[in-house]
Amino acid sequence: NTKEWSLAVIRKHGNFCSVCGWDKARCDVHHIVPVSEGGKNIISNGLVLCPNCHREHHHKEGVEE
Repeated sequence: NTKEWSLAVIRKHGNFCSVCGWDKARCDVHHIVPVSEGGKNIISNGLVLCPNCHREHHHKEGVEE
């Protein structure tokens, strides 16, 4: 379940952006290896990002949400 995975990643890493440190509201959890490329919903495949850094990360990958 993606929601349970997201909550587990935030519990492990904290609810602040791992890039910029933003902590003003709930952050997003990003798959390091996308599910579409075989990535799993496991804690080690999660990264906590603020909404802005999350958009930037996808923009750099050439992926639109």
